[in-house]
Amino acid sequence: MKGSILLKNHDSISGFIKINYELSYKYILLMPFYKYSERDIVFVNKDSIQEIVVHSLIDSAKLIHYKSLYYGHPWLVLKEKDSIGIYEGFFYGGRGEYSKVILYNSKTQRKSTINNDKKTFGSLNPRKYFLRFINHRYNQHFDKNSFKNEEAMMDYIISKEIISK
Repeated sequence: MKGSILLKNHDSISGFIKINYELSYKYILLMPFYKYSERDIVFVNKDSIQEIVVHSLIDSAKLIHYKSLYYGHPWLVLKEKDSIGIYEGFFYGGRGEYSKVILYNSKTQRKSTINNDKKTFGSLNPRKYFLRFINHRYNQHFDKNSFKNEEAMMDYIISKEIISK
């Protein structure tokens, strides 16, 4: 994917990025633009990364943001406001492929798991797990028709977290 990596020391590097989701892998691979040799590949340590921004493969005008929240792992930014965010991480390791969605407060560094699904990437039902999280965490009794879409559910979660800070 075409994009840029912003490092914690505020340097940045751009090129073609390969995000490896294996937990044991410590690097993100980047081939700088206009470089073509294998020896030009830059191994960027995951622990040094603050944010990754890539262009969507479907719509090159759309930017996709990843943040390094903890363990140096890249987390897909689903929604952010102030210090509160909802992020999705994809993993591949001894347990196979799985996805984890978390609510994370960057000020307190507290995280809550919204969903930890051991299914293959892309097979999740976000509406179902957001609704389950909302009803459990905020002691509500919403049903599947209470929210227009997943975006509205994430807005609700973030607004409730901001109020309770």
